[in-house]
Amino acid sequence: MTECHILLQIRCEMCGKMFYRSYILRHQRAVHFKFRFPCNMCDKTYTLPENLARHKKVVHTDEKHGASLTAGSNSNTMHSFDLFQCDVCGKTFLTPSRLKRHKDGIHLKLRYKCNMCTRSYTQQDNLLTHQKLAHCMRQ
Repeated sequence: MTECHILLQIRCEMCGKMFYRSYILRHQRAVHFKFRFPCNMCDKTYTLPENLARHKKVVHTDEKHGASLTAGSNSNTMHSFDLFQCDVCGKTFLTPSRLKRHKDGIHLKLRYKCNMCTRSYTQQDNLLTHQKLAHCMRQ
């Protein structure tokens, strides 16, 4: 582990796992404090506000008209979207590229491996972020 790597990580006082400083609060809030962001239009909850925002955009927005659906308007179903469905597990995606990324990483088990340690990732962007933070590599 490099000096840069050590300086960027912090140990969670509750479980002992190591996290990059920017992720420790998210980890504690979601795992130890069980903090959730509830959707005000259905019964779904999320650990991160950006996941709630994505849910609302996908499930509760009529994108063709740019209008937000109200809680009483059958908001638990998809509206006006051409979704791309995985033929293996049924999960749906907004774009063909996200469907391909899902299939490559989850079903085909394609991995992007770090050449400096044993970590590997399903997405190249995640590998590059890891290398930048963990190994002080500049992109």
